[in-house]
Amino acid sequence: MQDDLKSIFKKRLRLPMTPPVFTQAERELIRTYINSSASLFYYESAFTRFRLRGFDSFAWCWSWWAFWGGPLFLLYRKLYIEAILLFIVGLFLHSLPFGTILYMVLRGGVLPYLIYRRFQNKLAHAKALSDSFEEQKRFLQKEGGTSLGALLAGIFAYLFFGLGLLLHLGLSVAFWLLVVGPLGEWV
Repeated sequence: MQDDLKSIFKKRLRLPMTPPVFTQAERELIRTYINSSASLFYYESAFTRFRLRGFDSFAWCWSWWAFWGGPLFLLYRKLYIEAILLFIVGLFLHSLPFGTILYMVLRGGVLPYLIYRRFQNKLAHAKALSDSFEEQKRFLQKEGGTSLGALLAGIFAYLFFGLGLLLHLGLSVAFWLLVVGPLGEWV
């Protein structure tokens, strides 16, 4: 009786054999495109979730970097146009009640998918350019990876925009907001 239960339990735990989502060559191209050993495991698992059904589809994949960084995250991953568009959308959403929270949560779950879509577009472009696997890797290495310079430029733009806003409000208002408001009666 107990042996029968064990065999039934084992049969239920046995998963059907499924083919891998990515071939070994595609995994090598993903590694080349991401070009960061620290985040390679995250992106491999995220890309697998996006293609789990056998075709490309959206799946919620959380990234704290995308949640907090937003457009800076996209600049770091070389998605420049998307970063500018996300910044503009953010300007409008920040004016809505709970818009900032909604905006940040959507960034955290959706932006990794944008990186996957860009990888797929660049991979198709690389395959159209050449049939050579090595040339495809070189193309993806050039187009992928990260850009510390773009990240620093984005941080500088945020600071410049923030200081410009403070100057636009007026130095006296900015001084009051930054110094008098927090100190209260001490000043």
